[in-house]
Amino acid sequence: MWRILLLVGMLGVAVAQAHGAATSSASPPDRAAAALARPQPPAAAARRVALVIGNGDYRHRPLANARRDSEAVSATLRSLGFDVIDVRDARPQQMNDALAEFRRRLAAGGVGLFYFAGHGYQTSRDTLLVPAGSDPRVPAALVRDSVDLAAVLRVMSVPRPQQSNVVILDACLEQPFESSAESAAALPRLPDETLVAYATAPRGFAADGAAHGIFTAAWLHQLTLAQRANVNEQLQQATALVAAATDGRQTPRLESTLAQPLFLAQNRQGTAPERTITMRDLQVVAAQSRGI
Repeated sequence: MWRILLLVGMLGVAVAQAHGAATSSASPPDRAAAALARPQPPAAAARRVALVIGNGDYRHRPLANARRDSEAVSATLRSLGFDVIDVRDARPQQMNDALAEFRRRLAAGGVGLFYFAGHGYQTSRDTLLVPAGSDPRVPAALVRDSVDLAAVLRVMSVPRPQQSNVVILDACLEQPFESSAESAAALPRLPDETLVAYATAPRGFAADGAAHGIFTAAWLHQLTLAQRANVNEQLQQATALVAAATDGRQTPRLESTLAQPLFLAQNRQGTAPERTITMRDLQVVAAQSRGI
C-alpha cells in the first residue's frame, strides 16, 4: 500500500510542477510586432529526429511489451514534432540500415533521439543491444550480431548544427559472460551534448508491467504529463517512479554531458496519443524480463 501512496504522491507533485510551469498568454496590442520582436529559435534547433527500435521477437525469452513500447514512444514523439524512424523486430542488418538512415537525417542538424526496447547486456568492454531473432544460447553469434551502444553514439556525435543527443535504453545491463561479480561495467564515454538514460544500473535487470516496460511507462508518463520540463527533469522523475514501483530493485541511471537544458516538447506539433499511462502500467509483472 505504501508504494501505491508514494507513487500517487509523486505523480501529484509532477502534475503540480507541470501546472505551475504553464504561463498565461497575453494579448499585446500589436501581435505582428510582438511576434517579430520575440527571438526565434535557429532552424536547426527546431528539427527533431528519432530512431525508435522495439525488439521482442527473440528465439529465447521473447518480449511481448517491446513492440508496444516502441509504438507508444513513436506516437508520443511524433505528437511532439519528431521525424521518427520506426523499426520493430529488427534483425542485425535492419538495425544497421536504420542507423545509417538515422545518420543521414541527422546531418541537417538538430536534436537526435535514439530509443531501444529489447534485450541488452554488457561485456567487460561493451554495452550491446540485441537484434530480434537472436538466441542467447549461441554466444558467438549473439556477440557478433549485437549492436554496440558506442556505435550508436558515434552516429549521433558526427558534427552537425545545433547538435543535442538523447539515448533511452529500456534493456537489461547484466554481464552474462563475465565470471567475476567484480568485473567493471562497460558504460561508454559520452560525446558532448549527449544524455543517456539506462533503465537499470550496470549488472542490473529491467522489469516489465502488463503493457509496457516499467522504465518506458514511467518516462512516457512524464513526457506527456510534464511537457514543459526539460528532458533531464523528466527522466529524474521517471527514475524515482521506477525505484518506487520496484522497491528499489531497479534503479535507472542517467549520464549527461548536456551543457544546457533540453526541452523535447519545444515547438510541439500534433496531438498527444489517445492512450495515457496509468498506475496499472507501473505495476511490475516480470521483475527480470529484459535480460538474457
